[in-house]
Amino acid sequence: MGENILIKKFKESRTNGLSYILRGIDILKILVNRGFDSYIVDEAVLNLYLCRPIEHVQIATSANPTELKNIFPSLTVTINDEYILKDSEGDFNFLFFDDPKLPNLLQENIALHFNKKLIQVLQSKVFTMMALALAPSLELIDLFNSVTDIDERQIRGIDKPKSIFEEDPTNIYNALLLEAHYGFNIEKKTIKGMSKMSFGLESVNIKIALNYLKSILSEKYAHRTLITIKENHLFRSVVDLDRFVNKLLNNYDGLDEIERLSLLYLIVASIPDAASMDNLLLKEITETITITQLIIHSPVTPMMVYNIGEKKLLSCDKLALTYKSDYKTQKKLIKKLNRDASIMSIRELNFSNLELIKLLNGERSIRIKIIMNLLLEKVINKEIKNYPKALKEEALKLDQEMKAIFNYESTGEEKEYTEIDIDNLLKKYHQELDFLVKVYLNDEKELYSLTPAERNILRSEAEEHAHDFLLETDQYLILEERRLI
Repeated sequence: MGENILIKKFKESRTNGLSYILRGIDILKILVNRGFDSYIVDEAVLNLYLCRPIEHVQIATSANPTELKNIFPSLTVTINDEYILKDSEGDFNFLFFDDPKLPNLLQENIALHFNKKLIQVLQSKVFTMMALALAPSLELIDLFNSVTDIDERQIRGIDKPKSIFEEDPTNIYNALLLEAHYGFNIEKKTIKGMSKMSFGLESVNIKIALNYLKSILSEKYAHRTLITIKENHLFRSVVDLDRFVNKLLNNYDGLDEIERLSLLYLIVASIPDAASMDNLLLKEITETITITQLIIHSPVTPMMVYNIGEKKLLSCDKLALTYKSDYKTQKKLIKKLNRDASIMSIRELNFSNLELIKLLNGERSIRIKIIMNLLLEKVINKEIKNYPKALKEEALKLDQEMKAIFNYESTGEEKEYTEIDIDNLLKKYHQELDFLVKVYLNDEKELYSLTPAERNILRSEAEEHAHDFLLETDQYLILEERRLI
């Protein structure tokens, strides 16, 4: 297919990426004028042919990295040894003909083109649909009958299926990702080879597998890919992933993308890899997983409705039903608690921090935070009315109770402690510390959306405040002296 037809068709489709691919062609011409064979390869060529948005351009060249750097001084190298040229139109990624990682040539294809190095580059793409190249003249180079497969909307391996999937089991995931993204059918011999070699997936690192599944689930044709996996028993050697596919297919349309991803991480009992997703997505998934685990093991309370909200609780209730077969839905309870809620924000509390500080003669310790949180919880649980007088009286009562529990009078005499005394005192310290931390965090509405690391930081801060509070008297000094706390 000639240059004009390709570009004209793409331009007429009004698809994003025309200026990006044209800039890539300019770069090819610069390299060719310097004496280096160069081609655009990979998904940019496929998407140009299909008139799909072009979001990534890769260039294969006979120039070596040093020569390329001399031509493009702004060339950068990533920690993964990828060579990237950043341009106003987008990033350009480079492959080198002499890269030792390129596969050995398939002998029957050597005579197909004068440039054997290009054949190696295209062969490294594994699947025919990805093995097109675009020359600076805009000639479409098709060495593996790629266009035929693309027109027939099928995914076929360049090499024999056994070689493709036995040597690198992740190619099974790559084929599935192509299906999920483009909606093509996997060719019969290829899918048969994937099924036969699927036991190799057991050796793939779980983080790598999860990243592939995350990508598949975000694609337009994810549902059909899950069916492909199930029908061909592709995950039979990876029990958790097989369980995930079966559970998800039972309620695919009932779950949104966040819930589907959360189900995946729930089943494999893994924390999402922060490096593999943006921070907002990570927070949403972390929040969904945390709340789902919480309501599976505990009935929903008014405080949970206050902190989490009806919408998120209903989402997690739906996910819990999919994840755990013996879970009993709490949908009616969640709706009732939300409907009957007496307060939805601490701003609606008819008693402020400043009023409490004044009531306690200007004290500004952790006691203020704890009492305010206890007041809030009592109002939410309808133990007291949200009236100023009732809240003031309850605040004074809570202050007296805290003094009785946590203020210890010193006798002035040195006490001799047995090991049993120390053990009992240490247990008491931890019980009181846990209570204070729980109350301290009680109104942290964002707690569930934090990453595990962020949640640990917040909890550590609460523990530090609670520890300092407990050491205001000499009750636990002996534990501190012995470095037990």
